[in-house]
Amino acid sequence: GVLMATLTAYRIGHMFNGVVVTAPAFKVSDKLAGDTIKKIGMFISEHLPKFPVVSGGIDPLFANNPQLRGLNDPMSLRYRPVTARLGAETLTAIEQVFNEIEKSTYPMLILHGDDDRLTVLPGSQRFYEKAVSKDKTFVPLKDIRHDLVHDARSEEIIGGHVLSFFNERLEMTKKNKK
Repeated sequence: GVLMATLTAYRIGHMFNGVVVTAPAFKVSDKLAGDTIKKIGMFISEHLPKFPVVSGGIDPLFANNPQLRGLNDPMSLRYRPVTARLGAETLTAIEQVFNEIEKSTYPMLILHGDDDRLTVLPGSQRFYEKAVSKDKTFVPLKDIRHDLVHDARSEEIIGGHVLSFFNERLEMTKKNKK
């Protein structure tokens, strides 16, 4: 999701007042995709693209919200296995994001939980440090996993950080139009 959104924003970021990304896949956990696993995964992706490389049922990786556990959303990756092709394409997209980092000129807010076990905080930190935007904010969130939107503290996160970010940019837009 965020990888594709970032690559899209690289092309049309001038059309946005700001972009918010949550738990971006700018680095996958080494437990899920260490160097050896990446090499094997790329090979498997070419020959067996639908081969499941991470099984479904990884729900505890996603959110600290016990009310969500056990909900069965067939479209969610938390219940479907990650295939070799999806894994390989994700790793390729991560490389592309950093190879084109000079295009990260748009205002951005990056939110990432420090307890995310799927896509890890150092990837977001690295993106923030390398992004060329002069209007960028990185917020590490304590004790939050991958799915910020469905976390038990989501109202606090969205109501605080995200709304503030967009309200500030809307105010800047209004001032610039006067």
